[in-house]
Amino acid sequence: MFTKNLTKVYGFALFFLAIGLATFYNNCGQYKFSSVSSPNLNSESGATNVEKTGDGIPETPPISFTSTNCTIGYPRMSSNPATNIDFNESDVLAAFTPGGSISLVSGNSIAIWYSDEHAMVLGVRQVNVISAAGTSTSNYETSGLSSIPGVQTNPHVGANAQEGGVDTSLCPGSTSAQDSCSRPMFPALFVTDITTDPSSVAGDWQSGGIAIGPTAVYGTWKSAVKTVDLTVNPSRVAIAVDSNPAKNDWNLGAGVPIPSNAASIGEGYSSMVSWDITRLGLATGHTYRIQFMVHDGDQTKAGGDVGENCVNLQVR
Repeated sequence: MFTKNLTKVYGFALFFLAIGLATFYNNCGQYKFSSVSSPNLNSESGATNVEKTGDGIPETPPISFTSTNCTIGYPRMSSNPATNIDFNESDVLAAFTPGGSISLVSGNSIAIWYSDEHAMVLGVRQVNVISAAGTSTSNYETSGLSSIPGVQTNPHVGANAQEGGVDTSLCPGSTSAQDSCSRPMFPALFVTDITTDPSSVAGDWQSGGIAIGPTAVYGTWKSAVKTVDLTVNPSRVAIAVDSNPAKNDWNLGAGVPIPSNAASIGEGYSSMVSWDITRLGLATGHTYRIQFMVHDGDQTKAGGDVGENCVNLQVR
């Protein structure tokens, strides 16, 4: 049903998009996706490179998420099915910084620390779509790990949501390959301005907020491959993660701080992920709810192995 002059690969890609768009409304209401806003994605994502303004290492120490001033508030029942989606690996989020406030100065960063028995997933590097006409393969750039520990500023985080770079979570009753309950696979940050409404969650993933990719990553990480089988009904979706690199324990590289309780929470793999404060569209004098989301490196649980948490920050 596609234009005959399209190449086979693009034909399959359009077929997948058509199927997805036709079913996004099924059982989930009007479809809303978190779109990636990473500062340095591949050209297929429609983004451009941004000059680095800092090394991504925060000047403030890590703070345990047990001390956060923010209540995540999920899962909970509502008319929006995304609010009741389970986040089953939130303990992989070991720490964050800063706490309370941050200056809107170039190079200042918001950061999280990850720890697990598997290396963190940086993104989806390949999406395979199986249809009656054959298999279409699309490749997306993810930054490789050239050393252990590794460091990458402005990392490439693979496919964005519209390209299939989401996990296997679906809204109840959905027959789509992905929908508004599917979460971005790359480490993501979501922003809500709570200056006038401290209870607002309008920018959270659950509310259709924009997923912002990191500006730096330290430690270890790996990528994933997604396969969508459209020859069955409902569609079958699988995530295969790459092999783990060598363990880095809590070695994140020279000058990178680690949580004070690292010895008691280390599981073999760790990462620090950060976002330059000047690239988030924040304003001085405002207070924000910052939501974090990260996928661990085994992806064996239904819907995906993923954690979330949050912090409230005043911008000076």
